[in-house]
Amino acid sequence: LIQLTTGHVPLNEHLFRISKAPSPTCPSCQEHAESVHHCLLACPTYARQRNAMKAELGPKAHQMKHLLNDK
Repeated sequence: LIQLTTGHVPLNEHLFRISKAPSPTCPSCQEHAESVHHCLLACPTYARQRNAMKAELGPKAHQMKHLLNDK
């Protein structure tokens, strides 16, 4: 959870920032920077999984503070 919260995860946005990836772009959709927010809430590649998460969590599935909280 700490890595997801701080953004220090092996996603292109962070890897590009530390010169370990050639671009911050999401390799799945090629539309936006690959960040935690993008992967969990926006990337069209993960729409099916996001819909399952929304069915389980309801309105909380739209807010990062709820998704990245262990309570």
